[in-house]
Amino acid sequence: MPSLTIWTRLEPRCRSADLSAALEARTHDPLWMLTRQWQFGETLGDDAGSPILATIATLSAPLDRYAPGTGAPVAFPASTPLEAFTEREVVRPSGSGIDYRQSADAGLYFLRLLSAGGIGSLAPAYVSQYAITAPAATIDAPAAALATVVAGRVPDGVRLAADLRAAQPNLPAAPAIPIADKTAVQTVVAAFLKWFDSVYDAPAPGGTVDPPAWVEERMEYHFSIDASATDMPCAFLADQYTGSQPIDWPSFDYVAKPLGEVTAAPAAVTRTVIPAPVTFKGMPARRYWQVEDANVDLGAIEAGPTDLARLMLREFALIYGNDWFLVPVPLAVGSITRITSLIVTDTFGITQTIPHYASTPDGGRWRMFALSGDALDHRLMMAPVLAQSQTSALQEQVLLVRDDAASLAWGVETIVAGASGAPIDRASATAAAAAVPPPPSASTARRYVLGTSAPEYYFPFVATAINATQQRLVRAAFLGTDGSRVPITPLGRLLAPEVPMFEEEFIREGVRIERLYRSARWTDGSTHLWLARRKVAGAVAGASGLAFDQIETG
Repeated sequence: MPSLTIWTRLEPRCRSADLSAALEARTHDPLWMLTRQWQFGETLGDDAGSPILATIATLSAPLDRYAPGTGAPVAFPASTPLEAFTEREVVRPSGSGIDYRQSADAGLYFLRLLSAGGIGSLAPAYVSQYAITAPAATIDAPAAALATVVAGRVPDGVRLAADLRAAQPNLPAAPAIPIADKTAVQTVVAAFLKWFDSVYDAPAPGGTVDPPAWVEERMEYHFSIDASATDMPCAFLADQYTGSQPIDWPSFDYVAKPLGEVTAAPAAVTRTVIPAPVTFKGMPARRYWQVEDANVDLGAIEAGPTDLARLMLREFALIYGNDWFLVPVPLAVGSITRITSLIVTDTFGITQTIPHYASTPDGGRWRMFALSGDALDHRLMMAPVLAQSQTSALQEQVLLVRDDAASLAWGVETIVAGASGAPIDRASATAAAAAVPPPPSASTARRYVLGTSAPEYYFPFVATAINATQQRLVRAAFLGTDGSRVPITPLGRLLAPEVPMFEEEFIREGVRIERLYRSARWTDGSTHLWLARRKVAGAVAGASGLAFDQIETG
């Protein structure tokens, strides 16, 4: 039969609004804990308190002056990365040069602006006035195909931009513009010229083709930067930048002479930060009850009595590994900073001024982050350089190689930029244009050949005395085989200057000099596109075929 049972139960309630007892972290047997600490040597510490605060006083100034090579210093804009400012060269064709792709792209953009401005009816007049002419018969095939497509459809935007800029603030006399449309055309012209100048990072119109910082004798860049606001005038020189490796503070050397006068004092900044312990894999645990990571066993390092490097590494890791703290020093991109004082506060409230390591008893031999030559202040440089960039296909390539068999050095022009804007492989183009050789003759007659010929894209370099003690390699030339006896000249830019080169630049492994586009985004969000050069060791070049005193049969 059913029944009803009632009872009363007592339950403990362990929750309380007062958390003081929990925060006390009471130990059941504190004497045992103290004994274990004594056994492990934790009561013998003599290194005082741990740092909890660090106050850093710095003097900082922006790197705002630049000098290319041995040229005069100029203002360095903060809106441009250092690579683009150093490497950029003229991209737009000038004079008799032509680039059908650039002409068509600029012309199409101008036509779009006319249409957007409501004056698209003027497009035929500009297409007729700045017509893209048919290419010559000797032009490369890609340029001929592109010119045939765009001829009569779009104006030559490069010639159009040159005439519009020369006529400012007016319009060119041709084509004739109705008075009612002149204001609208002026608006279109202003927008077109602004776009035309902003597509590429390039020197001002009328500048040199080669970048001012490019040293032809070495085929590398040479430039300097400094700060106009500083307490210690100096400059920083990068004299062996090849364009193939990133620029960073190790790329520079300290130069005592600044690029100009000091214009202002550097900005003083004081920051208070929290030091963080330096950690690494395998370091000893900070407390005896902590389980150590077994992935790295520093105690298993084997070292003999004379193996000092391993002994010092093990001693540092096992004994002094927990004595290091990291204090961050924020630096602005494109600045030079000097630490004037470092004050550390430990857990006992004791403050201590940390001296500069240059004033330590060992004479400041610790120079891991110092620039070469900066023996006193050891400033911290944050160069205005890119983290990464994108590169295009090669627009031009030259190989600098030695030919021991012919006792010559060669500059081999393997790739050049064509009139279509696309690169041309000179070896393939030369082979395609070569005449078909006659069939071999059955004659057994022999004839003496004084010397054979090299391909027309091989340019010899011969030794020439510069003075009584020095000699350099100077580019020579072969005479054309078409009967004109005109010396063959390079088609690209890299070998065009007739500058004596140092002999040591022609290393046995060979050197590749390349020209290509680079694109990157800068810290302010702007996009930069420029034409750059780079030098890379290691080149492969086929045999030139040049030989002397030969006997041929047939």
